[in-house]
Amino acid sequence: MGVIAWTKAFQPRMDARARLGMKPDDQGPLNDDNVRAELAAANRALVEEGIKNLDTAIKLDPEYDDAMAYENLLYREKADLEDSPEAYRADIEAADTFFAKVVEIRKLRAERNARSTTQDPN
Repeated sequence: MGVIAWTKAFQPRMDARARLGMKPDDQGPLNDDNVRAELAAANRALVEEGIKNLDTAIKLDPEYDDAMAYENLLYREKADLEDSPEAYRADIEAADTFFAKVVEIRKLRAERNARSTTQDPN
């Protein structure tokens, strides 16, 4: 459900940024109150529901790196909908935290796989 939420929210946000002359990597939130409010009305509930679903998946499997990767992306979607630079930065920090967890888990998994390969007597 989180992947679907991101898939549905991503392109409308990119379209809004393009209409506003914002590049994908420009700091947000969206710089037009009306465009931001319109996009928030369309996407906020979807994004928040996606985050909630991914939180549940991560609680069930604390090493579910794909869920964390998409939660990172959804927090970036949420950030552009915020009404202040402070709220935007808080969402970006949450996204960065999830991204760091993904990197950490993938590193740990690779180390475990390397250990099990070197310990395999065959």
